[in-house]
Amino acid sequence: MSRILYYTILILLIIHLSLLAQFAGGSGTEADPWLIRTPENLDSLRYYLGADNADKYYKQIADIDLGVAPWNVGEGWEPIGRDSTFFMGDYDGDGFKIENLFINRPDEDYIGLFGSIQNANLSHIGLVEAAISGRRYVGALAGVSPNGSGIITECYLKSSGMVYGEDYTGGLVGSRSCYWVESDWNSNNKIK
Repeated sequence: MSRILYYTILILLIIHLSLLAQFAGGSGTEADPWLIRTPENLDSLRYYLGADNADKYYKQIADIDLGVAPWNVGEGWEPIGRDSTFFMGDYDGDGFKIENLFINRPDEDYIGLFGSIQNANLSHIGLVEAAISGRRYVGALAGVSPNGSGIITECYLKSSGMVYGEDYTGGLVGSRSCYWVESDWNSNNKIK
């Protein structure tokens, strides 16, 4: 075998193994979701954003504590998906908790565990003891779900901390904005 072919195969094998190491198992399909056990596994979701990854599935298999460095120092957690780079996959927390979510980004928008989601399914996610600060579109679970396109089921926030933002801020989700049919609005932009 030529040296070039040998090194090419070796490099491809290393890349393949490093991609598998991002998660605790699984293949990302509905029948075999990628398994999320650690903060590092959870952080890896940010590499699977946008429409090209809308068919990816994730399942949490243990409680995750984000109250350790580097997740709880400086600005804290970097939200998964920001602005128009949406998380579009299917994340099942399976009833496990994500504890001590800390985000300190008072001058930034799209703040939450997920900054922005679109056509995503988030289910069975428990957030416990969160302290979150952002500017606009701030929520513990998701900063924004434009046009109400994400499906969020059986998720909760239980915290003595705070979720703070200047505009479009909510406890679990900052904004689930939606389009209104033009005929539903009167001339003063109020629902008839």
